[in-house]
Amino acid sequence: MVMSARDRELVGVDSYLKVRTLLIEIWAYPQTYRENIIVLNFIQRRTGISRSRTMKILSELKKGGYIHIDNGRLTALGKLPVAY
Repeated sequence: MVMSARDRELVGVDSYLKVRTLLIEIWAYPQTYRENIIVLNFIQRRTGISRSRTMKILSELKKGGYIHIDNGRLTALGKLPVAY
């Protein structure tokens, strides 16, 4: 099986690292594309992490000022912690 670089980063890692990797991926997209991505749906479709766990991680990142999400869309991304 051929795996992409993103897939290799997501195999065998904890929930936070999966979310972190996908937030960085979203931020790398052009703004016009990023504006159409609902962060929660994007993460859930690609990871299988429960909605409640994903929301908890995103909430903690917002509280820490690492990310800003407006209407479900990622509008700002700071330097994310390596570990949760």
